[in-house]
Amino acid sequence: MGGFYGMKRRSDEIRSQAWRTMRIMRRFTQPDLMRTVPNASEDSIRKFVRMLVCHGFIVKTGAKPSGHPGDYQSYQLSRDIGPKPPTRCAVCGGLLSVKTCITLGKKETKKEGNTEKQTVATTETPEVTHDAA
Repeated sequence: MGGFYGMKRRSDEIRSQAWRTMRIMRRFTQPDLMRTVPNASEDSIRKFVRMLVCHGFIVKTGAKPSGHPGDYQSYQLSRDIGPKPPTRCAVCGGLLSVKTCITLGKKETKKEGNTEKQTVATTETPEVTHDAA
């Protein structure tokens, strides 16, 4: 009966080691994470990186990979929250497993004639004025 809980601990350990590597290296690729995290599957690293990109903890840097062997997307840590890997988004408050961040990942594509316009939601806070009573 310990299978589910054993897998949960294993994935938490993999994420913790990957997060530690991201904090140390600051700029990395998915193969870098695979080399530094023993027994991690490529799929688990890919999912963790995708969740962190979606919620703004890491950002893509450099050019898009060209498809040649040995050419990978590079990432950079943008929000370091400490030694423990994030489980919740600091912006939207949702779990990292949610596919889109309410404020960062919201993209709307509008088609008008032959052109497409993309609008991206921002995380700006409205200015508050306090009137003296």
